[in-house]
Amino acid sequence: MTNQQGLVKGLIQCTQQRFPTIAVQDVTLLAPLRLPPQIQKSIDEQFASQQAAQTAESNRRKAEAEAAANVAEAKGEAKVTIEQARAEAEANRLRAASITPQLLELERLQVERARIEKWNGQQAPTIQTPNVQIGGTPQEPAK
Repeated sequence: MTNQQGLVKGLIQCTQQRFPTIAVQDVTLLAPLRLPPQIQKSIDEQFASQQAAQTAESNRRKAEAEAAANVAEAKGEAKVTIEQARAEAEANRLRAASITPQLLELERLQVERARIEKWNGQQAPTIQTPNVQIGGTPQEPAK
């Protein structure tokens, strides 16, 4: 069916060999070759199964490629997270190493200076609320 030219050449050669006195110049097929229905059905089914197998293989390769890409992306994100954690740990180590008693005292003095600069010269007001006792035990009413 796919090699009609080969069929025509073979027919010309066979005809000339059987009938050497006849000169065959050209053979033309008026219609495409037709196979019996059972054979055509078998060929079609085989072609369909090959196409399905190729599609399944293509889908499998695509799924594997996507999975590999996802794994690579996850590994990259994990490496970024690890490097960020290492950088933060190093920064914390450097901060901890730089804290000395003198630095703490300097910070305390700076806080004290800021508090003094904000002070308006008045004592903090005392707020009293009625019926509230601070400390001690509740008193029982007299009988």
